[in-house]
Amino acid sequence: MAKRKIPPAQRRYNESHPTVSFRLTRELYDQLKRHLINRGGLSFADFVKESLGVQIQEKPAVKETRYTWYKHGFDDAVERYCITLRCPKCGEDVVVRPDSELHSRIKKAMRQYEWRHADCEPEPGKPSENRG
Repeated sequence: MAKRKIPPAQRRYNESHPTVSFRLTRELYDQLKRHLINRGGLSFADFVKESLGVQIQEKPAVKETRYTWYKHGFDDAVERYCITLRCPKCGEDVVVRPDSELHSRIKKAMRQYEWRHADCEPEPGKPSENRG
């Protein structure tokens, strides 16, 4: 089988960035991975650079990154799925958050007035007006 031709740019990169490889026991490897995660997701290369005293670019802490993505997902969910009502006094939006007092009052009112799916028939003997 013929060897694949390596493009000149990749050849130059490979020459200026040689590969370093070594083996560890599973126990040491797992310990190293935990250490790198606790250091904010440090890469193996950054760990070696840091150990040699070479300055590396600062990365955000794992906790901060997780919070940022959690908040991003939460904000996205609120934007997509929350209920908003127009305030009759000031005209601004009122956001109905899950498990809030307003949320509980809306659920109670929906049960009281028997809101249901548009296709669901009312129970016999109940008012036939469909509110859904």
